[in-house]
Amino acid sequence: MNDLLKSAALVAALAFGDAAQAGTLGVATGAPVSTASGSFDYIADFGDLFSLDTTFASGPLAGLSAQIFVSPGDPLAAVFDFDQTLAVVLQAGSSVDAMEFLLDAVPGHEGGALVTLSGFGLGLDPFVHFADAAEDGQFADVAVTVASLADVQPVPLPASALLLLGGLAGLGLAARRR
Repeated sequence: MNDLLKSAALVAALAFGDAAQAGTLGVATGAPVSTASGSFDYIADFGDLFSLDTTFASGPLAGLSAQIFVSPGDPLAAVFDFDQTLAVVLQAGSSVDAMEFLLDAVPGHEGGALVTLSGFGLGLDPFVHFADAAEDGQFADVAVTVASLADVQPVPLPASALLLLGGLAGLGLAARRR
């Protein structure tokens, strides 16, 4: 039984570990927030690659230029260049009309940041339909939002949990003696 549980946990970790997911990442964000907008261009020489050049209008990144390269076929390979500072994509997800990227560090958002690209007007999952829409010039302006990850405090373990664990251990020992 233990081997079965270990195998199931390993398979789940491998299957859902760092993959892009259809659905939002569900990451808690907080202040500060930086915003920008821009248009994606199709880069024909690199096949499935699109670029967006923008300058941030507000937040810690105000006045900073950024280049974003997205490959819908491999969203984890996206490149975020914030004025010569590259950020590593840790996770990617999407919902209707938005792409989300969890980045390790962004200037002004050193603890990590969630970048949301929205306003595609597709009404569909952008990772799936992004390439077709961009090639057809279906969307011009895309909103770029960079939000700092929230400083989430761990929930303390209540004192009664230790009593519960002690009772369960006692029941386990009693059952084992029988």
